[in-house]
Amino acid sequence: MPEPSLDNLDNIKDSTDRIQAFLEWLAETLWSKNPVRILSLALAVFLVVFNPGLLPTIAKAVGIDQLPPGYTFYFWGIAAILFLIALVIAIRARSQKEPAGFDPAERSAIKGLRPFTFEDAEIFARLQRGDKLRECLNAITDPDFRLGILYGESGCGKTSFLQAGLWPMMPKYSASHQCIYVKFTDRDPLETIREAAIKQTGTPREATGETDLLALLEGLAAAQNKTLALVFDQLEQFFVHHPRREQRQPFIHFLSGWYNHRPGLPLKILFCLRSDFMDRMFELQKALGYSLGPQDTFQLEKFSAEQTTEIFRVLAESAGLSFDRKFVAEMVEQELANREDGLISPVDIQILAWMIHGQKTGGQSGFNKTVYQQLGGIEGLLENYLSLALAALATPSQRTNALKVLLILTDHLEGGFQG
Repeated sequence: MPEPSLDNLDNIKDSTDRIQAFLEWLAETLWSKNPVRILSLALAVFLVVFNPGLLPTIAKAVGIDQLPPGYTFYFWGIAAILFLIALVIAIRARSQKEPAGFDPAERSAIKGLRPFTFEDAEIFARLQRGDKLRECLNAITDPDFRLGILYGESGCGKTSFLQAGLWPMMPKYSASHQCIYVKFTDRDPLETIREAAIKQTGTPREATGETDLLALLEGLAAAQNKTLALVFDQLEQFFVHHPRREQRQPFIHFLSGWYNHRPGLPLKILFCLRSDFMDRMFELQKALGYSLGPQDTFQLEKFSAEQTTEIFRVLAESAGLSFDRKFVAEMVEQELANREDGLISPVDIQILAWMIHGQKTGGQSGFNKTVYQQLGGIEGLLENYLSLALAALATPSQRTNALKVLLILTDHLEGGFQG
């Protein structure tokens, strides 16, 4: 029996790769729900399979001697109709595209450094956070849940997760819970909570008066006939803007009054903060006397290479850009993934997508090798982004100072790596 030659093995490998590429392309075409692409595919299949020059052979193979009279006429008529329908849809879609100069971050999955918001819930649901979102919703809506913490590195997408994920999804997940989203800033935290609760429950401000915050929340929960789930986003701002212990006491007193003295109040709280501020939670833990289990603590991590590739596919589809899965997967694995843990930051994903979307190269734009190389690869994209960021600064002195800070940070990081 002759042994298989290397040429035969290479042919098998090439055929396998071509079949895989075709199946991936076919799946992406159908998944995209792009009517022009799907109609074009249907037209191509129709021209090949039902072609009058080929079909008689197939018909004889199944026992049909001849095609119906006028078949050729009807064949080209149907082909012309499919072509015209696809053309009309393509023209209408092109006429409805974004006007020149429109910021893609306003109504697109490509956000740059802006977080996803409540209105982005539908597109955010496709961006690889489904498992963590279900985990959080399962925990928060559990009858025994009272207090939890969501944490993660800076830039891992915590605000987007809360605003476009947890907040809009909670009423769909549990009819007995209402999420109250609160973003902490330099303002008084108690007043910030009060304003968010009144606004998001649709309660007239004048109807609340100067009611104590706990009493107000109890009244709102009773009026809504729901458990209020307060989500405190960017809790690190509370510690940054209230550096002294006495400044933090009113907020801690509010938390203690709820946790220790009003256990029956239909109220739950989820803290959200950066990982480097987790040690500050010991102050709250000591004041409240709580101890969280593993089901009450959620870490929001960066994305794997496989997740990142899928995210780029969704971003490309939402912006109407071409997408080469094989190239993107290689680029993500070899150039974008962190060398230590192999993970990718959502910030890096959005910056690259924003730059690719915003720059036309020879009249084309997309997630493919040609555009990527013409834009200078990762280094070129990041350099262009830095130039745009510096150009946004008002004065030359501000740009000079920003460059000096970047150089100092670069020298510091290089020294740390060498050490």
